[in-house]
Amino acid sequence: MTTEVEIASTTTGTHASVADVSELLSAAYRGEVYAVSRFLDERKDHGLTPDSADYDLRSALHLASSEGALECVKLLVKRGAFVNCKDRRNGTPLDDAIRHNHKETTEYLIENGGKTGDD
Repeated sequence: MTTEVEIASTTTGTHASVADVSELLSAAYRGEVYAVSRFLDERKDHGLTPDSADYDLRSALHLASSEGALECVKLLVKRGAFVNCKDRRNGTPLDDAIRHNHKETTEYLIENGGKTGDD
């Protein structure tokens, strides 16, 4: 039987709590750069990484890209987030940026090796 913690850590092999992953993803979704950075620093010993993901395998980079939160995207990439991580539907952060017409975020992801889920 799969637990919530196992689901939250599928992409990284870490064991961050669902609450920690949720807080990270929420801050990324809102584009709160300082909160994302602080939370990654504070919770790294608890298994939280830039690639921690939810039950749909959506990472902080997916959510920040979806919202066009460019500074948050830059921070996550600088902190080692996998640019081509795929969610449950085979979508990447670049797919999200393109879908929501975030041109600067799209350009930044491509410059940093971003690909679509179809690539």
